[in-house]
Amino acid sequence: MEQSVKADNDNVVRSSTTGQPLNIAQMLRDGKAAADIRKKEEARAMKIQVARIGKRASRGAGWDGKAANDNTTPAIKWLLAGQRKEMLEPLLAYVRLDREANSGAMLTGEAHTPADMLQIDQVTWLDPATGELKYKGARRLRGIEFTGREHAGKSTADPLQIKPMPASVPKAWNGDRAVIDRIDAAPKLAKIRAALGPLLVPFERLVLEGKKLEQVGWNCFATNERAAMSIGGSILMMGLGVVLHELEAMKPRRAA
Repeated sequence: MEQSVKADNDNVVRSSTTGQPLNIAQMLRDGKAAADIRKKEEARAMKIQVARIGKRASRGAGWDGKAANDNTTPAIKWLLAGQRKEMLEPLLAYVRLDREANSGAMLTGEAHTPADMLQIDQVTWLDPATGELKYKGARRLRGIEFTGREHAGKSTADPLQIKPMPASVPKAWNGDRAVIDRIDAAPKLAKIRAALGPLLVPFERLVLEGKKLEQVGWNCFATNERAAMSIGGSILMMGLGVVLHELEAMKPRRAA
């Protein structure tokens, strides 16, 4: 019986390790399946990342764009925008006077003896008839209370794991500076407030409370937004003019 031998095809791709012909079609199908699985994993990871970013972004959704420690009031911004930097000095001086006059600083000393600061334990008795709480004198110790421990227990902490306490930083001694500043600022602030007259309330809303010029203008019966802004700016400038005049008058005069 005659056997026919088929010649090898030179275009067949064989494995470099086994020498067996490779099924290109099957390899393409397997590669497509692997690529689809990877695309699904990447899409899922992208979805999780987008959700995570959205969650983090939502935490600042209500932020107005101002830093928490932003002390620049609308009045200061308005002065800087209008190139009126010379009026910043009386504005900051008024804020400083108000802060010092209302600091609440008190003189400290030996006004109270140590005995006055002790709280005495009183023997109390509740009258069942009237419900009145009566005091029957200071409680006295009649015996030594035994706590059950003769000495403190030994520490089980590892000395190598205990961090040394940081050195205390001494504070600068200012004496009664806060009290002296309050005593000096109170009459000055009262005099300036009296000089402001009817401008006092809207002026302090701008300078101390940090209200917007438009808001103060609307409260002063403005008819439109432009008029409200103009009225607020006029109140601020007139008030700062009064403050500047009073501060100049308070300066000591040299004899000629």
